[in-house]
Amino acid sequence: MNLTSADDLADEISKSVAVVVIANSNASFIRNGNWNFLSNLTELEHLTFMNNEMTNLSEFKSSYVDNLIILNFLMIGRNNLKIFPVEQFTALKKLEYLSLECNQLQTIGEAQWNLPHLESLSFYSNQISVRAVQLNGLINLRRLDKRQLI
Repeated sequence: MNLTSADDLADEISKSVAVVVIANSNASFIRNGNWNFLSNLTELEHLTFMNNEMTNLSEFKSSYVDNLIILNFLMIGRNNLKIFPVEQFTALKKLEYLSLECNQLQTIGEAQWNLPHLESLSFYSNQISVRAVQLNGLINLRRLDKRQLI
């Protein structure tokens, strides 16, 4: 697809889709976090962003994921992301797997992670430090891949 805006993408995706993978996109709305196309995807279970050169999510709003009530898998990998604003993703209460691998994460923000169903979290191949108190809200965490975590 050759898409120029989040509205174009919203028009192309079925509202009942369960899996969305966005890879190798050079669309600025993807790179900047203008993901309002997600707002109506209430059946979405799996969301992946790979190789999209997202250095920050400056346009991301938590309202984009408020309706993703059954999303259980989120991967934002190989995007050169420097900051992951966890406070913007707290609506994802059913999230079980989160991978932020192979970015350039420097911080995950100051907020405590409050994702009660999260079982697996990967920071693989990032150079960040995480305070244990930030992970206290991850009461079901079973796997933390922190290779190269400082």
